[in-house]
Amino acid sequence: MLKSISDSLHNIKNPLGRVKKRFTRYVLITSCMGLLSFLVALVLLHAGFAPLLALIISALSSGLLSYGAMELWAFPHREGKLSMRRLVETSVVGIGGFAARYVVLTLALKLAIPEPFHNAIPLALAYLASFLFSYILRSRVIFRK
Repeated sequence: MLKSISDSLHNIKNPLGRVKKRFTRYVLITSCMGLLSFLVALVLLHAGFAPLLALIISALSSGLLSYGAMELWAFPHREGKLSMRRLVETSVVGIGGFAARYVVLTLALKLAIPEPFHNAIPLALAYLASFLFSYILRSRVIFRK
């Protein structure tokens, strides 16, 4: 059953097939998954959750979906199937990106930012740091040509 799910996912037509640049595909996928993760974290922060717990829950909500989209659509020069090795590698990169996100969020929450942006601006800075860290490692190490 797992093999048939993997085969079915791999055979899905690439919705980003017309986008020629891999950075653009990466940005589109990361933006969609990042928006999901950002909204979950923002809701949790406003609900009074601790920053670390809010980031953990939001990262888990988008991590596996992000890996699948990256594997299948962001780097189409690859001709293989879903890979447990690349899943582990991208998870390690995700943990590093998460660490960068947490450090930046923790520092930025200490800034005097007026309401109603006191959570949104620090969170946006944290996601930007995480994006840059993750793109560089994923494109240069995991999904390299």
